[in-house]
Amino acid sequence: IDPRIKMTTRQGGTFITFPTGAEAKCTGARNAEDAERLRAHGNLCRLWIEEAAACRALAAIWTQAQFAVRHGPRPRVQLTSTPKATPAFRRVATNNRVTVTSAPTSANEHLEPEVRKRLYEDYRGSRLEAQELQGQLLAEVPGALWSHEVLDASRVLSTQLERDWPRRDETREMWLRRVLGLTTVVVGVDPATSGRGDRSGIVVVGGDNPKKRDGFRHAYFLEDRTGLMVPSTVDMGDALDDDKLAAGIEGWAERAAEVAVRWQADMIVVERNRLGRMARTAFRGIGFTGRIEEVDAGGPKGVRADSLRMAWTRRCHIIDSLPELELEMTTWVPAEGDDPDFDPEADDLDTFTGSPDALDAAGHAARKVLGLGKPVRRPSAPLSSALQSGWTGA
Repeated sequence: IDPRIKMTTRQGGTFITFPTGAEAKCTGARNAEDAERLRAHGNLCRLWIEEAAACRALAAIWTQAQFAVRHGPRPRVQLTSTPKATPAFRRVATNNRVTVTSAPTSANEHLEPEVRKRLYEDYRGSRLEAQELQGQLLAEVPGALWSHEVLDASRVLSTQLERDWPRRDETREMWLRRVLGLTTVVVGVDPATSGRGDRSGIVVVGGDNPKKRDGFRHAYFLEDRTGLMVPSTVDMGDALDDDKLAAGIEGWAERAAEVAVRWQADMIVVERNRLGRMARTAFRGIGFTGRIEEVDAGGPKGVRADSLRMAWTRRCHIIDSLPELELEMTTWVPAEGDDPDFDPEADDLDTFTGSPDALDAAGHAARKVLGLGKPVRRPSAPLSSALQSGWTGA
């Protein structure tokens, strides 16, 4: 817009300087550490968060912004984004101190008319039209196993924990283990094997002492490192042979091992599928010596996810926000019978139609932490006898 505006990278980061002498600093927003960098920027008069709904650390950034943006007569935080219904974005958008404005794609006078026409023709009537073209913040997905309200009701915010248990000279991982009283930490892994662009799921789940609260162990979903880790040299349109699988396994094995070491996890639980059969060898090959347990998928994904959903209300909690995992939980709709096929041409790109990799990994870890699926010891006396003796189900 103005050739006098300069962007330079120097010690301290990347900066934009304006002719007036004002200066802006560019920073990332992928994790809690990025949010902490706002402390080093000094007192700000404005913070602009671009594509806020896609910002993985939006909850932490928003919290820190309340302390960082306070310079000048009208300090403010400005967010621009396609409105995806991630938990953190929904909380910001519905805050009573936030003013929301929106505009549809049809109002963009700089867009080529033919492009605008094609977009509306291709996506008319879909959720994608409402979100991407009309700028609407969509409500819950019919048929999804979780709602945003359910996840929010059991959510635990680290900012609230820190008020009661300030962090000592320790990492965030060790601090959370201490204040939550975690006796078990498990890293769940769902390796990608389809060769169609699926991601490898890596989710950390911790469990506390069953005697701590209500006699039940609670599960805390601590971190989600799910991502696409098949080498770029692999053609996603082709099925993966064993050589390509062996080449791709090292990426997710290294990431899962790094996460396990950082959290001092008790074990890594990896799904025993085509790629998972090589998991133990891969982990040992990169020097990981911790405990590894292979588990079978055990039926359709919908059945496995439903067992976790039934245990959720009273026993499961997400720490802060895990946007990608929560997006799968609140938008993936199980198909009847077999798992839904991956469909890269699906009309609704924001409703999960492929493999819910993060949810699968989270399920494997949570089932191990909570003991879901273990045989239940049946009483020796019939239920009718127990009722007659005054048992009330407590």
